[in-house]
Formats: sequence, C-alpha cells, structure tokens
Amino acid sequence: MTEKIFIENPDMDRKYLVSLMEKLFPNHKFLFLPWDRSDVCGHTDGILHAVGSNKVLVNLKVYPDDIAAKMRSQLESYFKVIDLELSDYHNMSWAYINMIHTQNVIIVPGVGRSTDEEALKHIKKLFPEYDGRIYQVQMQSIVKRGGGALNCLSWSFTI
Repeated sequence: MTEKIFIENPDMDRKYLVSLMEKLFPNHKFLFLPWDRSDVCGHTDGILHAVGSNKVLVNLKVYPDDIAAKMRSQLESYFKVIDLELSDYHNMSWAYINMIHTQNVIIVPGVGRSTDEEALKHIKKLFPEYDGRIYQVQMQSIVKRGGGALNCLSWSFTI
C-alpha cells in the first residue's frame, strides 16, 4: 500500500488504521510506500508486480528521485527488486506493471508507444512458464481517461 491511506484518513490514528487492516488480513504484513501526490490513484498496482517468491517488478523511474529512492529502499528490505527495462520512461509506462496475472494467462497493457514491445518482451522473460500465454492489449485511451490499467479494471469484491 501507499501512505495515501493515512493522508486520506487524517482523523484516524495511524496505529489504529494499521490495526484495522491487520484484523481484516490477519496473515499479512503491510508495507507502506511513499505516495507521490501527482499519482492521483496512489495504488501500488502501478508501482510493483510480484514475479515470483520474494521478487517484484517495478517501474520506479516514473517517480521523482527522492520518492523512487524511498520506495526502492523499503522494497529491497523484503524483496529482490527488478526494474522494468525500457528505453524510455514516460507518463504511461507505469501501466505495464498494472497487468492482469492469472493462473493461466498474463495480459499486459499496451499504451500505443514504442516501449510497448519492450515491456512485453521483458515480462515474457520474467515469466518463462507462461510461454505462449502472455498477451498485450492496447488500452491507451482507458489509461489516459481513467488513470488505471488492467489490474485496476479487474478489481472485484463481494459484500
């Protein structure tokens, strides 16, 4: 999670919020990454993606240096951090991390840039067990309009 949760709940004590989350998710530990306030959503699904046991794929180069350094430091305390390899980091390159990853298929967002193929190639390299089952879908207009990509669009919950 990002620290946005604390900023958006200023009337709630930080320890109390954490205790609520620990009750909701008793077998999980929480890590609160810094929030870049220019990132309206402030969700971690545009920052990192699990790529195996204790490894995460990140695209920290889209963040200001100080925030990216703090994120990297925190993440490296728990995970092997793998940077997404792109020749150009642009205002939509975070979307590549915001992929759908199921048991049978991985779908990577495309944003209509030359880096689409680079991102897809790197993700295929990270998931060789998905050979022939990693696809890319173009969604530049959705990313621009909604500030989210495939993982954001696939959220579901029951009440």
